[in-house]
Formats: sequence, structure tokens, C-alpha cells
Amino acid sequence: MISVRQIRYELSEFAQSRGGRRFLVALAIALVAAAAMQYRANTYPPDWPAIAKPVKANADVDCPDVSGTYALHPPKATCCGFDQHSTFLAEGLDQGAQTAWETMTVSGVAGRGLTVTFARKAATENGAPITQDVVMPYGARYSCDGGWLVGTRVPVFLYPTQADAMRRRAGTLPSHFRKDAKGALVARVDMRETLTFSPSVAPSLTIPYWSYISPQWAHWLPTAPLTAKSSAPATNAAATTTAAPETSMTTVEAWVRADLRDGALPGALVKLGGSYVFTVYADNHAVIAATVQAMRADAALAGVTLNGTVKNSAGLYEATIKFVLAQTAKRE
Repeated sequence: MISVRQIRYELSEFAQSRGGRRFLVALAIALVAAAAMQYRANTYPPDWPAIAKPVKANADVDCPDVSGTYALHPPKATCCGFDQHSTFLAEGLDQGAQTAWETMTVSGVAGRGLTVTFARKAATENGAPITQDVVMPYGARYSCDGGWLVGTRVPVFLYPTQADAMRRRAGTLPSHFRKDAKGALVARVDMRETLTFSPSVAPSLTIPYWSYISPQWAHWLPTAPLTAKSSAPATNAAATTTAAPETSMTTVEAWVRADLRDGALPGALVKLGGSYVFTVYADNHAVIAATVQAMRADAALAGVTLNGTVKNSAGLYEATIKFVLAQTAKRE
């Protein structure tokens, strides 16, 4: 019977021999190569702008600034690895509409909570865009890690390629978000790819022999928010040159966001005729009341009215505040 001592002796002799040393070196190289192959980091599309260095949304949490308005992928698009429905951003979004969502606006402070406002054109030509808000408290729907915003796990479906004609499920994976150098929103999901071998004697048999993590990428280009078409009659050239320029939605949004009190999260800003409706989220009524008071004290705003407050499914108070621009409002 072979004893443990004999096995150790034989292994020691083998390791000290020339063949044994070569074997151990080859084994070490194979293990290092295997570890390197576990993650393929060079899958980022080379024709996309480079991923920007993360700009923190605030100094307290390592969260990137992902705010902005982005054009959504149209149905059956093949521009990217996956679409918004394979990320946590669209979780809870109504997908049964006949008209596809066209844009998404990400607002809020990533270290506290985000609001994603999806929008599509109205049924009538001059109607206000149809919107739906998805509220995402920090820690419940997403977190931040290493300069990336990391969402909860959702089923990911990849667009078909020439080698794969079927839209296939990659798994239930978290999505990672950051901006690129041109302001687009970039997403990454890490899926495991498995290599298989099919022997010629049994072509229907596949034998897995290797697997690695392969990042898949998607991006959404920045765009302007949807707005209602103006139904006002055309004016002559003389009147056009003397009329005051209309204040842009970007400017108005900057004004009302500056009035938010600590603990308040910005939602959608919608223009309805000559009025505006601003949605605000907060943990309590006091924060909303303080925000309304700040807006009433703002010289650029007038007729500030709290339309109502409800508690949404995320446990936050959702308030809609109506206002108009003051005649003395500063113009761009």
C-alpha cells in the first residue's frame, strides 16, 4: 500500500526534476492566463466617445452625475447591445402604450434619489407631451460603486447579431451607468459567456470548456426635452424683431431647481400654455412647504400654487406646484 509519505516524496522528487519544473511553470502560466480571461474589459465599442471621468453628484457619496435628457432606443433598434427596458431605469414603466416612449429625463441628486421622466408626443398636434415619472430612492433601486451608478438586477435581453438571429436573454443582471465625453448616458452589463465544443461524431452534443465575463454596452444620446407645439398665429417680421424672446425650459428648470430646499427631489417640469407645473418629491410635508415658500419669494416666478400632494408607491410625498413667469423675470 502506498503511504502519504511516499506520495509526498514522489511529488517532491518530481518538482525538483527538470520536467517537473517545466510542468509547474506551464501550470502557473495557464492559471494566470485563465484569471486574465475571466473578464474581457476591451469590449467597449471603439467608435463611441470615450467614457468620461466620473463627476460626482455630491461630495458625500461616490455617485456620478447622470442627469440630463436622452433619446430612447426605438422598438426593434439594433444600435446597441440592449435597450432601456433591460435596465432598472424603466422598471415599472408602462410598456403597453401604442406610441413608444421617445425620451427620458433623469433628475435629482444621485446620492439621495432620482426621478426618471419618460415622455412621448401627445395624441393631438398641439397637446402637451405625455409623461410618466419613475421615482427611485437611493439604496432601494440603485447604489453607487467606483464612480458608477449600479442598478438592481433585472432581466437583460440582447439585440440580435448576424451570428445570433434571436433576441436572447443574457440573464438577470445589474446595469452600470456613467456618462461619456459627449454627454451620452452609457450603460454596461456584465454577462458570462460560455465556450462550447461539439465533437464531429455527435454534432448535437455540446461540451462547455471555458467561460468568462463579457461586458455588453448601450448608450443613449443627449437630446432636448419634448415640448408642445405653439398654436399661436404667425407674426409679421416687424413684430418678431420687437417681441421679447421666450424663456427656454432649461432656464426655467434651473430657476425652480435653485428653490428646492434640503430633502426635496426634482421631478418633471411641464409647460401648459402660459403656465408651468413642477413636480417635487420629499420625505415629509415640511420640505414641500419650504420649497413652495422659496418659489413664492423668487422674483422670476409668480402665482405659485400648490395643486396637491399625494404619497406614491415609493413612500415619498409627490407634490405638483403650478406657477407662471413674472413679467420682470430675467431673460436669457
